[in-house]
Order: sequence, then C-alpha cells, then structure tokens
Amino acid sequence: MTVETPDRFGWVNDKLSEIRANSDRTVAKIEELTRDPALEREAREKFPDDPYILKILHWAMENERILARHGVFIDYVDPFGEL
Repeated sequence: MTVETPDRFGWVNDKLSEIRANSDRTVAKIEELTRDPALEREAREKFPDDPYILKILHWAMENERILARHGVFIDYVDPFGEL
C-alpha cells in the first residue's frame, strides 16, 4: 500500500455514492453509470500507477447490481461525514 491509499479509498467511496445518488434506483442506470468511459478516464488520470482501482469500484458496484436486480437498494450514510 502507498501513502495515497486513503485518497484511493475516498475516491472509490465518493464514486460509489455518486453512482448510487444518480442511479434513480434502476439496474440499467447503475450499469450505465458504472460503465461510463469518463469514470475509467478519471481513474487512470487520478491514479495512473494503480491498475486495480477501477476493478475495485466495479467489484463494489457488482454487489449493488445484484441487490438491485432483486429490488434491494441500500442507502448508505457516511458515519464519519459530520466529523
């Protein structure tokens, strides 16, 4: 792990939150937002030395898609957001 690890996790968490907020609670929209080429570009620009950052985001979103296909949409609240 590098010194930038918290930044990486923060970026993934921010993108997960952004995708959830913009998904309109539909599987198709979640899939569309997750596969947006701009997301990959941003990951490559922000973390050029990390080939796994986008895979981590896609892995996390796969869980969201599985749940969404069964009508389960989880609203996450950042417990540390108000600190």
